This record gives sequence, C-alpha cells and structure tokens, in this order.
Amino acid sequence: MQPVDSRRTVFKCPPVNGSFFSTVFLEDHQRSLAFVERGLISSPNNLTLLNNGAVAASEAGDVQLARKYYGNSETKSPAELVLYRATGGLLEFRAGNTFRGRDLYESALQAAIAAGLKTDAFKVYGHLVDEESRAGQLTQSDAELFVNTGDEFAKSNPSLSRLVLDVWKRQSAAIRLRTPATQNASSYRQLELFSQLEGKKRAALIAPHTRK
Repeated sequence: MQPVDSRRTVFKCPPVNGSFFSTVFLEDHQRSLAFVERGLISSPNNLTLLNNGAVAASEAGDVQLARKYYGNSETKSPAELVLYRATGGLLEFRAGNTFRGRDLYESALQAAIAAGLKTDAFKVYGHLVDEESRAGQLTQSDAELFVNTGDEFAKSNPSLSRLVLDVWKRQSAAIRLRTPATQNASSYRQLELFSQLEGKKRAALIAPHTRK
C-alpha cells in the first residue's frame, strides 16, 4: 500500500509529507525512514508515520523492520482499517507470501467498498495489481485487463486527486513494462470486487481462473 499523504496531517506533521514523497516519487527509502523516525519522536503512535515507515522499509528490502513499524500500528476508523490491511498485504507479498498478501489486499478492498471509500478502494486496487505483477502472477493479457479496468474507473471518477492519478499512472506504466509470467496463476476476485465500485458486475471480464 502506498504511504499516506493526507493534507489534513501534512501541515501538522511535516515528516508525513517528507516520508511520502521520498518513497513514492524520489524512491529514496532511507531518507523516507529518516523522516519517519524524526516524526515518531513527538508522535510515536501516528498511524500514518508507522505506515509510511513500513512501506519505506519494505521498498528498501528490510521486511523485518517493516514488520516492526506495522506491528506498532493501531486502527480506529474504517479508513485506517483499509490502510492497515493493505500495508499488511504489501509486507506479505515482499516476504514471498503471495497468497497471504493477496488475501489481505482483497480484505482491504472489501472494507473500502463496504465503507464507501472509493478513492481508497482505487488505491488498494492499484497496489494489489502492482504487487501481483512484481510477483510474476500476471500474463501480459492479465496486466492489460487490470490496467484498462483501472483506467476506466479513473476516467469515470473526476473526484480522484491529481496525486492519486499520478501514482496510478506510474504503477500502470510499470505493470505494462514488466516481463509477464509464463502462465497465469492469478485470481480474478480483485477485479470482480473492484467492479462493485460502479455498482455492476463485469462478468465478461472475469475469467474462471483459480489459484494454483
């Protein structure tokens, strides 16, 4: 799950802003972690900072450190629950636990849909497909299908922020460029869940694949 950059907290806690942009746009994960540690001195229970630390550590390849940040997180609101589950999905994917990671991402997606959090659901979807691609779980046709679905949703929802769209643009480009797997081992449940955001089933797009 991408680090959170909430305008509501950026001005109160600059490390949130710094850790977010360092990881997402600069890909300087050590700098991101430095921002996180600085922020945690005065706000040791800040969920956003702990999440950003978990993501930055995961991106840096330090799953053990990522789990330390993640284990100190506590959720209260529906949005925080979505964030927590999605970040857990990221950690599991990066640890090589593909099925567990997928389950957590799908749980986060379900929670976002149930709470009516369309933007959060879209972000979870993007990160889930990105991790499936990184793990070699998608063929080229799978990737195109998922990316096109995300593009369609983005076009039909003008309320999505420029920041969210920029992250999706980077993700979708990376997904298309990655070498596809030799066989499809992915689950299409996430596409079916995502279609619920528009209140309809895209039965023609949902292939009868099962896990292997």
